[in-house]
Amino acid sequence: EAEEHKTKGNRAFKEAKYKSAVMHYSAAIDLVDDSACFHTNLAAAHIALKDHANALKMADKAHRLDPAYAKALYRKAQALEGLGRLAE
Repeated sequence: EAEEHKTKGNRAFKEAKYKSAVMHYSAAIDLVDDSACFHTNLAAAHIALKDHANALKMADKAHRLDPAYAKALYRKAQALEGLGRLAE
């Protein structure tokens, strides 16, 4: 069921329905909290909504879950840039 929410979130994201994507990715995380992929997807949706603070939280969580997952660091950099804190 978590994968189903991820798929629906991906579809919403591609259609630029970012609030819907946040809802679906959040639902996936509610079911499976240890997926770095779900957290980076949620971070991307927050970035698209210019909610960089929450994007940073999700990217940090993804990085803690899987330190080798490069997309987590990429999302973190995007969130920091949005917050004007890229030097971090």
